Amino acid sequence: MPSRTRVEHGEVAVSNDPGDVLEARDLAACVAICMFDPIANVGGLAHVVLPSSTIQDGPTRPAVFADRAVPLLIEAMTEKGAQPTHLKVTMAGGAEFIGATADDPVGGLGRRTVDAIDGLLRARRIDVTQRSVGGLGSRCVELRLGEGRVVVDPE
Repeated sequence: MPSRTRVEHGEVAVSNDPGDVLEARDLAACVAICMFDPIANVGGLAHVVLPSSTIQDGPTRPAVFADRAVPLLIEAMTEKGAQPTHLKVTMAGGAEFIGATADDPVGGLGRRTVDAIDGLLRARRIDVTQRSVGGLGSRCVELRLGEGRVVVDPE
């Protein structure tokens, strides 16, 4: 039976155990960044809540903000032997809030978080190879290390 690690809001998990499954649930506007290095067999998942740390001061979980989560996830992956040039990246989540307007602070939050992550990865020359983002529904994601596969399901 695989070992499951639930990655909560603002958390990062990394593993090189092929029996592990990293999962994030209730993504809605949050975004899961799943990275897998098929050569080193290292996988990681960050559960990102907001696009930028410039919008809030004070201590938070390490991966709440995209601009902190992306470098943190890459660093944790490389510490386990992954190479950034080998990474297969999946993004899931980034849904819109039903009824939110452009004037509403949460309007477009999911899209802004996805855009921030895209820019941070692009700056590091890391491509997103799979994505399930936007829309109105919440998602669950699993990174199955033994298979090197990401499964995204609507909730």
